[in-house]
Amino acid sequence: VPGVKGLPKSKSSLVANSVSNNYSIEEANKSVTAIGYSKDIAKAGTLPRLSLDGSASRGADRNGTVGEESDLYLGLTLSWRLFDGNQTLARERTAAERQIEAEFNRDTVVRDVSELAEKAWNAFVFGRERAAILKRQLATNLRIVDSYREEYEFSKRSLLDVLDAERARFNNQFQ
Repeated sequence: VPGVKGLPKSKSSLVANSVSNNYSIEEANKSVTAIGYSKDIAKAGTLPRLSLDGSASRGADRNGTVGEESDLYLGLTLSWRLFDGNQTLARERTAAERQIEAEFNRDTVVRDVSELAEKAWNAFVFGRERAAILKRQLATNLRIVDSYREEYEFSKRSLLDVLDAERARFNNQFQ
């Protein structure tokens, strides 16, 4: 493969790019955030609740009275549950456990992505080094084949030696 365009310069930058651009990690982060909100929702049961109620009615001959009648009602209600049998505490603890589990799952995905990126980088570097070595070895094998052919023509080498050199060159070229 000729030069790969846009390849990071180092293993650490490849790992960082892989982690920051991975959809599985993004999904796991959103899961952790959503469960964090559920912890806050669980706490809401212990907070005071303020509600505003209102109604309006208008009409004629209502409620057994004759004539036009209008009623307006506006109410403000404050309710605060002082004790709920530790249900809120249990919900908070359950949400905290689910958040820890989601964080663990996210960290597992991050480790898997990092490991995969590191393996890919190592394979790329190893493959590039191996390709360079094989290229030099192929050049050497080509010179050996040419040399053996010349020596065969002068009866210094056997045909078996030339064929063996050709096989080595072919195997090297195939690799």
